[in-house]
Amino acid sequence: MQIKKRDGRLQPYDPSKIGIILAYISDELHMPLSEGDLHMLVETIDHRVQAMRQDPLPSSVIRQLVPQVLQANGFDAIAQAYLQEKKAEAQQI
Repeated sequence: MQIKKRDGRLQPYDPSKIGIILAYISDELHMPLSEGDLHMLVETIDHRVQAMRQDPLPSSVIRQLVPQVLQANGFDAIAQAYLQEKKAEAQQI
């Protein structure tokens, strides 16, 4: 599966990248996710992405899905920080 970035580039889908950013954000908030929580979140997001069966998948879909999964599992502060991080990235483009 490919991810279509904002600038039109295609990149292979790699769910481990989601785990990396979630670990980074949670550490920055001094609210580190446990290995179990991190694994569960990445697996949940990955299952939802795979169920969409869309190739290429716009990166915007993942940007919307990640905070939804975080909030549904009680990680509201991390979801808000994720949204701010992605908003800052978008403004740099």
